Amino acid sequence: MARTACAMKQLRRVWALAKFDWVKRLRNRRRVALVAIVAILLGAIAPVALTAWLASVMAERNTHETLNLYGSVPVIRMEKVIEQAHDVLQTVEGMTGCTPEHIAAMRNAVMQSYFIDEVGYFEDGELACSSWGMAPPGIAENRIDFVLPNGVGLRASITPGQTDAGSVMALHLGAHNVLVSHTRLVEVLSLQGVSVALAYMPVGAPPLLLASGGDAVAAELLSQAPLERKANAQGHRHVGDLFRSGDLVAVAMMPPELTHSSDQLDYMLRLLPLAFVLACIIVFNVIWLTLRRLDLRHETKAALRSGNLRLVYQPVVELATGRCVGAEALIRWQQRDGSYINPEVFIPVAEQSALIGQISTFVARRACEDLGNLLRTHPEAHLSLNMTAYDVTSGDIVRTLEDTFGRAGVPPTSVWLELTERSLIDFETSCGKLSALRDAGYRIVIDDFGTGYSNLQYLQEMKLDALKIDKSFVDVIGRQTANRSVIETIIELATTLELDIVAEGIETQAQLSFLRQRNVRLGQGYFIARPMELADFVAFYAAWKDGAPEEVTWVA
Repeated sequence: MARTACAMKQLRRVWALAKFDWVKRLRNRRRVALVAIVAILLGAIAPVALTAWLASVMAERNTHETLNLYGSVPVIRMEKVIEQAHDVLQTVEGMTGCTPEHIAAMRNAVMQSYFIDEVGYFEDGELACSSWGMAPPGIAENRIDFVLPNGVGLRASITPGQTDAGSVMALHLGAHNVLVSHTRLVEVLSLQGVSVALAYMPVGAPPLLLASGGDAVAAELLSQAPLERKANAQGHRHVGDLFRSGDLVAVAMMPPELTHSSDQLDYMLRLLPLAFVLACIIVFNVIWLTLRRLDLRHETKAALRSGNLRLVYQPVVELATGRCVGAEALIRWQQRDGSYINPEVFIPVAEQSALIGQISTFVARRACEDLGNLLRTHPEAHLSLNMTAYDVTSGDIVRTLEDTFGRAGVPPTSVWLELTERSLIDFETSCGKLSALRDAGYRIVIDDFGTGYSNLQYLQEMKLDALKIDKSFVDVIGRQTANRSVIETIIELATTLELDIVAEGIETQAQLSFLRQRNVRLGQGYFIARPMELADFVAFYAAWKDGAPEEVTWVA
């Protein structure tokens, strides 16, 4: 009965673990599928949204250019008005009295000028006659707002005494003046709805309104301090840049539906095919990556069963003498076509499933099979194994190591366990597991120090044996970068805490010399030796176990 009860209890435990594993895998697949759906939606929407934004920007720019063009019209017209007014006023300048010849000459000047509406002659401060004929008494000569560089005085706005022409502009020279309708300056015949305003504004002076196509555009012009401003929406209108020529400035305004909305739609239609192609590419890649990620789990599991996963070993040497003191076991996945899958690709996938524990067990057992005899014969050598977050939180790494290396007779001190800072997020659980490992005799090494969740807490509270300087810091040795000071700080910190130091990624003599000068004890990298097959490492260790061979120049 007792055996039956024990068997039933064991069966229930196995069933619970299997059920938990199945539920965990299902949740992982759902999470991957959810992420994929979100990525597909974003991949489909983002190009369209980007297209809409680009179309709006391009339409806004086009509106800006159009408004700038229309803003130049009144300025150009005003320059022609000044030129024609000067010519007309010079033509009649020497004439006096309201003789028929004088009136005829003024009338003829108006008929030959496009912008001039009236020419007037003043005597004793009052209008005597004009191109319309004799003037009624009492029409006084108006004061001048400013004088143009050619000597012509200008009054921005007056009401004619002889006609009902409304507000006009007056230009004076001597005893004569000419009148110009504001409408001639600001009317834009080619596009209804566009309104422009013109002002005289010397640099540093406030604008004086000369002509306006509406109160809104006049107010916009008079409110402008900067001389250039991108086209932008003001209420329900689009306003262009101030267009300047000399002391004359103008601005144009239009409703957005005139050009902006239609231009945006036009640009959208032009860009949509490109957006569609881009969306298809993104969606295709998301689907491909998702299927690959889901399939990669099954492929990883199959690789474990078929033996496609294997180990290579990169020697670790004593930098002062070149003596080989051990190796780091690195996992490789070679596919049937001979290509390799990077561990940075399949390890994260394995970590999200139940496979990472199996991979860690495989690495420990295969490394023990490969180097167990060497480590028993040379207990001073060590084997470095990489641990994952799963190993230090959820996995039963203590039992795995004991069942593997303990039964093989390999001293625990010959096994170095490397874990990254990212593995220590769950600090309390990690601290307990690592303490148990170190109490059992295994040496604990922080890998890639300085690249993860750098925290002095675990350096102070955990019982660690060594720090491993990441390759990214070794790479900058000899360069004037901020990371150079970081590597020296790491070395000083490890020395203060009496931790061993291992430098990885040594690829040049300069890096080796730098590290040796700072008493970094151990190192590995392509400059020393690349990762190699088991037989090659055994031969390398035999040649380097007492120091660098004679044929190798090992200098500082």
